[in-house]
Amino acid sequence: MVIHTSEQAFETVIEAALLDQGYLKRSVKDYNAAQCLIPQDLFDFIQASQPKMWAKLLKIYGGKVVEAKAQFCQKLAKDIGRRGTLALRGTGRASGWRAASSG
Repeated sequence: MVIHTSEQAFETVIEAALLDQGYLKRSVKDYNAAQCLIPQDLFDFIQASQPKMWAKLLKIYGGKVVEAKAQFCQKLAKDIGRRGTLALRGTGRASGWRAASSG
């Protein structure tokens, strides 16, 4: 029996394990390097976990989904860059959520 010890073989095993646990395989094209985000994953999560907040944020942008997503990503990336991910986690203060929730 041949044991493959290349980095590619290692990556293949790790990827398979993650996919078996429910992780999604993404393309490099899905990643926004400037914002350090995968926007589709971000909005899938927000819409599934916080639908009322998402609806309020959309209302702020007049129902313009593309604009709301673009502005949210831009503000979130700025907030993360300025304060760090952990400072924003669970606060409701990231990228306009506070404004959306108080209306």
